[in-house]
Amino acid sequence: MLVGIAASAAAGAGVAWLVSSSGLALARALVWLSGTTYGVSLANFWPLLAVAVLMVPLLVGGTHRMDLLALGDELPRSLGVRLDHLRLLLLAAAVLLTSAAVATVGAISFVGLVAPHLARLLAGHRHARLVPVAALLGATLLVTADTLGRTVLAPAEIPSGLVVALIGTPYFVALLARSRRS
Repeated sequence: MLVGIAASAAAGAGVAWLVSSSGLALARALVWLSGTTYGVSLANFWPLLAVAVLMVPLLVGGTHRMDLLALGDELPRSLGVRLDHLRLLLLAAAVLLTSAAVATVGAISFVGLVAPHLARLLAGHRHARLVPVAALLGATLLVTADTLGRTVLAPAEIPSGLVVALIGTPYFVALLARSRRS
């Protein structure tokens, strides 16, 4: 938890520096920080697609090994799985996919929080079903948020990241209330 807090503080300092040094592009920087698909062109999309084409097959092909990771360390090791190598590979794929997505549309963090939780409720714990369901739910959530953000106050636009946060916050409050009861 302390590493996460330290990483968040370092990233926050980097963001503050970027915003403070953006000069006239401050409004654009703030919109990007809230996460939006507005202004994303095909030129922005190609690098994201390239990373996805390389990383998604790796993740989908590794779903059975992800199931083994959930069983602890001893069983996968006894089956010959190199845990350190597998964890590093999966982490690198997740970091590359997340970095490409954030570079393209900004931080839309609630998609990464809500979609996997909902997917686990709908698809269970097997990663062969969980990974594609989480991806589809995340895409659906983002498209829905983008549509709402573009139409609710048209011609003004609400960034997708803010709409997703408005949708995701009540879900997490309900999830916390449910976990406290059980």
